[in-house]
Amino acid sequence: MIQAISLHGPVRSLTSLGVRTALIVDDVEAMRAIVDRTVQQLNVTTLEAGNGRDAFDLLQQHPIDVVITDIEMPVWSGFDLLEAIRKSHDSGLQELPVVVISSLPDRAILARTTQYADTYFLPKPVSIPQLRVTLKMIATRTWLRNHPVANHRQ
Repeated sequence: MIQAISLHGPVRSLTSLGVRTALIVDDVEAMRAIVDRTVQQLNVTTLEAGNGRDAFDLLQQHPIDVVITDIEMPVWSGFDLLEAIRKSHDSGLQELPVVVISSLPDRAILARTTQYADTYFLPKPVSIPQLRVTLKMIATRTWLRNHPVANHRQ
């Protein structure tokens, strides 16, 4: 039996939409803490890494639903991480939503991030409301991708 989707009433939680775990990647611990607190307020479990290489290792060890990464980091930058994710042999990683947060000039980052599907850009200092909206949008897209029958009218 197909259930109708209500467009009215309470917003579904991110976890009920399929976003259960977020990986937060930033070499600055204070930034990770700010993003971590915001994500946890949305009832999403978090993992943290201080650089892109460590983050990629975590992606191979844990089921992650979204990555939130800085660009300028030691070892592997956020772009190194993004490229490794998109070029992975794992199709699940290739389609993983990635939110890029950076203080670098917006146009340069935006031009580089828009070449990848499922990649979003937020400038630093990060706007907490904008981060929440972006994560809710990602969760909604995840749910729609996993429930294609809901996309068709009857």
